[in-house]
Amino acid sequence: MAGIVIKLMGSHLPERRVPRAKYVPAGRSLYLLDLENLMGGPLAGMAALRQVVSYFRDAVPREEGDHYIIGVNPRIGAIAKACWPSAKLVARAGPNGADIALIEQVKNVRFIAARYDRIVIGSGDGVFVHVARAYRRQGLVVEVASRWRSLSRDLGSVASVVRILPELDFDLAA
Repeated sequence: MAGIVIKLMGSHLPERRVPRAKYVPAGRSLYLLDLENLMGGPLAGMAALRQVVSYFRDAVPREEGDHYIIGVNPRIGAIAKACWPSAKLVARAGPNGADIALIEQVKNVRFIAARYDRIVIGSGDGVFVHVARAYRRQGLVVEVASRWRSLSRDLGSVASVVRILPELDFDLAA
């Protein structure tokens, strides 16, 4: 079940402001996945987590060599890692803990921009607006993948591409 693309930037890519490191393959992407936002909270259940990971994988183009960082509350860390074993897992408790843990991973904008051509934010949370803006200013494509209900208007307006994931079947999450 693929998502819906609701926004695409113009046909040309923005001009890079940081040259890509010589050893970095062209087109490599970094994925920041706020699974709790995509699944509707840490208590939505294992079925919801599996379903949102499946929807995300179906909706967002991925290439070999891309990198993935999953941010979660520590309570679901092991389950999230089992759903996406190749991803780096960052966990933090508290309000916006997963968001803060993800943002800390990409604070060095010039370093990250030299190693990726695209940043994919798997969240609709408005806390990622400044991340999206920072990487757009560096000339990277910034994609947002989110459920419609959780997409911040500000985040959607800053993104190069917005992909709407299908809503979860909460009967499965019960």
